[in-house]
Amino acid sequence: MQGEIQIGVVVPAAIGLGREILFGLRGFCDVAGKAELRLISNQRDLPEGKEKKFPLDVLVCFHSGRDFLEKMMETCPRVISVSNQNRVTVCPQVVSDDTAVGRLAAEALILRGYNHLVYVGPSEPLFAHERAGGFEHFAKGKGLAVRRLDLDDPLDAPSAAASLDRGVKPAGVFAASDLHARWILSAMSNPRSLVPSKFALIGVDNDPMEQALSPIGFSSVMLAGRQIGYQAAKIGRDWVQGIEPPSSVVNIPPIGIARRASTQFRVFDDPLVSRCLKQIEENLTTLTDVDDVVNALNVNRRTLELHLGKHLGLGVAQLLRNARIEKARDLLSTSDLSMKEVSYLVGFPEPRMLSLVFKRETGETPTDYRNRVRGTLDS
Repeated sequence: MQGEIQIGVVVPAAIGLGREILFGLRGFCDVAGKAELRLISNQRDLPEGKEKKFPLDVLVCFHSGRDFLEKMMETCPRVISVSNQNRVTVCPQVVSDDTAVGRLAAEALILRGYNHLVYVGPSEPLFAHERAGGFEHFAKGKGLAVRRLDLDDPLDAPSAAASLDRGVKPAGVFAASDLHARWILSAMSNPRSLVPSKFALIGVDNDPMEQALSPIGFSSVMLAGRQIGYQAAKIGRDWVQGIEPPSSVVNIPPIGIARRASTQFRVFDDPLVSRCLKQIEENLTTLTDVDDVVNALNVNRRTLELHLGKHLGLGVAQLLRNARIEKARDLLSTSDLSMKEVSYLVGFPEPRMLSLVFKRETGETPTDYRNRVRGTLDS
């Protein structure tokens, strides 16, 4: 095809995020029409010597090591990193907003009533540092402290699990990745007796392989891998066309949280708050307004508002809206359901109402949100 842009890819398809980035790159090529992918499966595929060049216009690498990237730049004129192991200064970088990942995990755990928070993960990689920082910053804003447990190796998991067990319970635990979450769960003698009754657990990546290997399913922050790939390809295409790439890191926010058994129960000393949250979570489709919630709980509305305000800082109406938006985000990002079906499942009578409330609460329409997180924005 005349004028076609050749995009090379050095991305590991063996890991969940790598596959999602590849799908995003492919998605851009499908939309752009004049872009073609070439998968460079490993370093043996790379040419040797400065005189040998890739027949490529752009090279997207799941790598952030300076030496590796500089070597790639000798063989391809334009290199883009999609790894957040280190901060890159030699080429553009499109990565997950890992500070936002930590904030999202903290918000989810605190909303479920966990006031004792623990971060588990490695101390060195940049992505872990940023995830821990976002987690701690959000918790601090709510007047809560975070306990850190270093976990750099699976051999350290038993001691980390034992230390976790000696701490205050119930606790909300945020693991730097699904790998670290699995290590912790596998190190527990009987994880089903501890999670979620004693510990809520959230990982990162929503990697199906880690979920399959784990003794129990656990909730996980979903990274916008397709959007990372899509934006990296778009930046590369624009670069070829003479538009200079961004000088600062492009951070792509996470999609949301894939919820599983490890965060199933919300822990509150107040039984009425727990009953209210359980009622909303289990009957969102049929609860049309505040009166439905009040009647289902057989309680005075003012009493309910006072209890919710004390523990959550929210009223019943806002709690309902938050639950609808959270559920809509999950469905929009993880399913191909129509807007009419999504509207029904989150308790709105029609798509127009979903669009109105979603836009007011999030700043974007449901369609724009779905396109953004699934890497299908206009090229």
